[in-house]
Amino acid sequence: TKYDRWPRSRYLNVWLVDNMTKMGGTAGYAYHPEDVEGALSFADGVIIIDNYIGSIGTGSPYNSRALTHEIGHFLGLDHVWGPTNNPAEIGNCAKDDGIYDTPNCEGSVVDSCDLTRKTCDTLPDPVQNYMDYSYCTMMFTKDQVEFMRNVLRQQTAQRNNLWSADNLSKTVPDSVQYNPVADFYVKSGDPLAEDQNNPFACTGEPVTFMNASWALTDNNPTYSWTFQDGSPSTSTDANPSISFNSPGWKDVTLTVTDNGLTGTVTRQNYIYISGDWPTTSGVHHFNFDDHPDWWTIWNPQHSEYQWEVKSDAGKDGTAGIFLNMTSPYPNPIFNSPEYFFNQRREGAKVAFITQPMDFTYLTNATISFDRACATDATEPSAMTESLTIYYSINCGKKWTEVPLAELKGLNLVNNGTGWTSFYPNEITTWTNKSFNLPSIISGKNHVLFKFVYTGSTTSNNIAIDNINIDGTLSVDAPQLNDNIAVYPNPSKQSTGWNIKYDANEWSGAQVRLIDMSGRLVKSAVLPVGKTEWNLSVGNDVTPGVYILKIQNEKGITQRKLMLK
Repeated sequence: TKYDRWPRSRYLNVWLVDNMTKMGGTAGYAYHPEDVEGALSFADGVIIIDNYIGSIGTGSPYNSRALTHEIGHFLGLDHVWGPTNNPAEIGNCAKDDGIYDTPNCEGSVVDSCDLTRKTCDTLPDPVQNYMDYSYCTMMFTKDQVEFMRNVLRQQTAQRNNLWSADNLSKTVPDSVQYNPVADFYVKSGDPLAEDQNNPFACTGEPVTFMNASWALTDNNPTYSWTFQDGSPSTSTDANPSISFNSPGWKDVTLTVTDNGLTGTVTRQNYIYISGDWPTTSGVHHFNFDDHPDWWTIWNPQHSEYQWEVKSDAGKDGTAGIFLNMTSPYPNPIFNSPEYFFNQRREGAKVAFITQPMDFTYLTNATISFDRACATDATEPSAMTESLTIYYSINCGKKWTEVPLAELKGLNLVNNGTGWTSFYPNEITTWTNKSFNLPSIISGKNHVLFKFVYTGSTTSNNIAIDNINIDGTLSVDAPQLNDNIAVYPNPSKQSTGWNIKYDANEWSGAQVRLIDMSGRLVKSAVLPVGKTEWNLSVGNDVTPGVYILKIQNEKGITQRKLMLK
């Protein structure tokens, strides 16, 4: 999806992306000027994968001419074999690109650079032409150049304004220095992570912030960073390494000063820090009525829509988590970004993430949830929106590449079409989805799940409720030689349990009392400098079987406790 476009009458927009998996291996694409008049004007420009532009960083000289090829399309040129994307199409010699001095040809497949190749003409195929698919391109013909210059003289798609003297003076005026533009991204703490720009980390883990400021001179710009709850909380390094002391979303501010001018950017809720300790353990039922603030909302494209817990959006009128994909703009200005709201939803991703869960003693795990989803599409083939579930075992730094499940089309949509703006009610259809969790999750004490909705031009709304984690919970796990005693057991509400421990081993360790449903009943820390401490419980803690977990960086121990 092409976001944050600059005015096309003044700029050639180029969007860089890290993949285009839905485009079947396409490296980039651009529309002809006549194709982006009217309704498609929002799509005008070039979108291209980052390793097909330039020759440094992720790019390479081998791929670097792809942008030149796409700009040729932007200026009206077809491929050298004609107006299709298939260079080896049968009968292609009957087609032509309309340019007099480019010989008819079938076109080259990737990696083909046979300069003697003749497919449709007595002349060699133009394999070195920028509008071929070969990787040895280096030229346009004279007539191609004249064709593009003629396009730049036309009013179609406002191409004639790009190079006008008035536009050039406004866009790049002589002897004018603009304020620097502060920008940055996060480099993943996991060197093996596929996504090196990933704003998730664990508490206390170093995070490298990469300066990406621009519009700078060569006069040694300076940088000033501020990190909410960071350690350190400020830095003047270009690319500082910061850790965060508590869980939750964190704000980051960067100010860059260059030649006496400054630029500042503040990104609220930019990086999410996952807590040291899991919130829940073992089997658990999330119904959104309890702890509505437990859910981490992930909206990387800053869309107008995002998941939100609603008190009446769940099954049977209870609370649920809801995504409203309906346009909030009743009377948008023609050709404004708001006017193309529906089109901009295509491929847009929004997600919510669970709190960390402890699967240390859970085996044969499963996950299930209820959903209610509508669409504006009237044919199954047009229902391209999807819901995908991933997991992470390292605080969200890396999510599993293969999703746990993906629902799309009629496997996702269960409330049909025809809604102005779908919202669950008493006649809503709810469908349960259940699947097994991989065995790799068992034994991990910090598991996150991410539910990602990917929009389409015909998206409507979706609600989710009753996320259930189930499995076999072991309460008799092997005990460590841990120098810890817990007594009396069984105990009662008025006395709780006494914990006697080796201060050298366990001072400062996290204590968690969990019921048999996996709900966290109480959390505390063993006092430093003491050897005995009382774990008290209130009258609201009912008699039954509980699991006591005590954990520090050296290990974890567990007890089965009885409350009479």
